[in-house]
Amino acid sequence: MALTFDDICFGISGFQCIHELPRLMGSLPEEVLKIYVDGRYALFDWPDDHSTDGSIEYMSKQPNTLVLLFTGFQPDKRQVYLDAAGALNKKFLIVIDTDEYIHKDYCDWDKFLKDLTRKSEKYPDEQIFKMKVFLDKKWTLAWNRVRRGYFRKYVRIHKDPGKQKYVGDCHYMWANKDYTDEMLITNPEKYGVYAAPHTIDGVRLGTDSELRNKQFLKSRDKWAFNNIHEERRRLYNKIAVHRYNVPPNHSTVSEGVYWTYDKDGVPLRDKNGNVILSK
Repeated sequence: MALTFDDICFGISGFQCIHELPRLMGSLPEEVLKIYVDGRYALFDWPDDHSTDGSIEYMSKQPNTLVLLFTGFQPDKRQVYLDAAGALNKKFLIVIDTDEYIHKDYCDWDKFLKDLTRKSEKYPDEQIFKMKVFLDKKWTLAWNRVRRGYFRKYVRIHKDPGKQKYVGDCHYMWANKDYTDEMLITNPEKYGVYAAPHTIDGVRLGTDSELRNKQFLKSRDKWAFNNIHEERRRLYNKIAVHRYNVPPNHSTVSEGVYWTYDKDGVPLRDKNGNVILSK
């Protein structure tokens, strides 16, 4: 049976984004549910934990929009919209960030839904799918090296979102909620993370940084650098515990505690040798 707008929803992670939201929301079908999660990511250098620029108030007034608040590590915050979509019995969730929008030249939702229906039925075991995203030359890099001015494929579609979770403390890996870190690390062939060999077309995304101020972009670049190193540290700790039998109490990872790093990715320490932490 062909999918309809009632079967899908959007997952939006936002913070201090009032200037971007009208463009984003104006590009999305009004009939489709939007799950907006507002809050500062851990390691993001900003004085407030939630938007103070009117973003929450704006989204609260939008039709067919659920507003939730969460501050924390990026994978944990993004997990909020997966769980909410599952609670609302949505079959698919599409991730779209606030500096993105539906590309005006690729917005054929009928074609998109038919392609998603066909591929999800043909490959029933696949739980994530890619979409094409145009990286405008006006999009500011966030401590990454990608070629701008072209379409690139990224995982953006989650099937049965309520059954998925972010794993390895990484924002780019997912698995079934039944899987533990130990299962994924010690037996990856049996309990591997999801793969996304197929791309859904008909609708594509665009992104740029024209609506973000310089202070926010500076904080975002610093956050992206610290975040990727913190994700790596946490994943290495999981591997040490579950593959090399390092006692769990020797792990350097603590809930809600985040390290900061120098330009070479080495943890920053004070004069007494203590790791310098971020909020």
